[in-house]
Amino acid sequence: MDGAEISRFERFSKVELTNDNDFPVFVRVVYILWDQPDEGETQQAVEVTPVGGLTEVPASGTAVLDVTGEAKAAVERNSGGPAVSIKAYYSQ
Repeated sequence: MDGAEISRFERFSKVELTNDNDFPVFVRVVYILWDQPDEGETQQAVEVTPVGGLTEVPASGTAVLDVTGEAKAAVERNSGGPAVSIKAYYSQ
């Protein structure tokens, strides 16, 4: 795969998922924009945007998701912002 590892605060067009398990896993990925609460307040998600769909990551392998559509627009809009994250979670 061409490209370089970057921080979540930069614009990106792909997300690489790595599975260290001895069995395949199914995951979904979201790009999250967080608010910036006052001291003592809890941080809340302001915007959650799916990146791709249900993705199988093979045992001891990787999968690459293209960031397109709404996810691409969210990255372009929020990159460089102070509070974003990318989360993968197990799904069916």
